[in-house]
Amino acid sequence: MKSQKLKDIYYASVGKLSIFPYFWHKACHPSKFYGAYVNIGCGPKYVSGMINIDGNILYKKDIWLDVSLGLPFPDSSLKGVYVSHVLEHFSPRQLRNLLAEFYRVLQPGGGIRIVVPSLEYAVRAYQD
Repeated sequence: MKSQKLKDIYYASVGKLSIFPYFWHKACHPSKFYGAYVNIGCGPKYVSGMINIDGNILYKKDIWLDVSLGLPFPDSSLKGVYVSHVLEHFSPRQLRNLLAEFYRVLQPGGGIRIVVPSLEYAVRAYQD
């Protein structure tokens, strides 16, 4: 597992270049996302049948994107958003913005599943 400091450096430099795919998908492919399910921060766990997004250029994904830049989907276009072990890496301000983006892109009645680490595990890791 890479250190958080190394990840922060990556996303502050290389990750910001994903603004180009962000605008590409936003401008050229908006209709292909209607009714889709999105896997935010897929990492090495690519899920067939979903649009897989990750900021790491080394993982298999459908869209390379640092999601702190926003989501390239039209308003009310997605049926669902799945995000696992990603939100804990954002500052409170970034997190508010990202959750607002989830709300913006979800269709009425759409769903979101959020998975975050165990608080007990985090406390133990901190103590160790």
